[in-house]
Amino acid sequence: MQNKITCSDILHKIYSEKKHLNIQYVFIFDIDDTIFDTSYRRFFIYEKFLRKEFKLPRINFYLQKKHYNFIPLLEKDSIFQEKYYKILDRYYNLFLSESFLILDKPYCGIKSFLQSLNWLKIPILFLTGRYSPNLKTATQYLLKKYDLISPQMTNFLFMKPNMKISDKNFKKLELNSIINLYPERKIIIFDNESENCEIFNEILPKNSTIIRFNSVQRKICQYRGFLLENWI
Repeated sequence: MQNKITCSDILHKIYSEKKHLNIQYVFIFDIDDTIFDTSYRRFFIYEKFLRKEFKLPRINFYLQKKHYNFIPLLEKDSIFQEKYYKILDRYYNLFLSESFLILDKPYCGIKSFLQSLNWLKIPILFLTGRYSPNLKTATQYLLKKYDLISPQMTNFLFMKPNMKISDKNFKKLELNSIINLYPERKIIIFDNESENCEIFNEILPKNSTIIRFNSVQRKICQYRGFLLENWI
């Protein structure tokens, strides 16, 4: 069973522990479908490219928004099954390119939550499986555009250096580096995928807090930690 938690719960605990126990924190956030809602990017690519190129059926935006991608919605479509790998290859080439990153929008409430952490002078890091050589410039631009980072923040973005390493293994390696960078701080980490959260449990110090943001995810596993429904 997952224990539901709210941003107010998190901030209240931080205020209390900083005041009474002098505990110092570092916060780590995944980006895709944790900070930014990628459903707009996914829907645009499907409608403007995939549907027309492969003669696929229309998909309701709000229905697609509930899924990590459009695949579960097309399981019975014959054209999709016939050209499955070709369609997916085309989709991921577009989705993982810089051109459409601008369509991502931050989730409601995330800006004020990050501002509260900045006010408390808590280091904020972003740990993402986005491919650095292709997406770093656009990612930094979006974080600045939506005021999700402060001018004082440096070395805040941890991105995948090559496409050969999986997101899961990249995050495992980087977390070990972050632990060494902040040995005296308590880690609070957010990710939208249960599998990643389960891995964090194995890597992070015992006093860390792992929170799954309940947006979309690739697959469900038996992660039994904290669940955050929204940033409001």
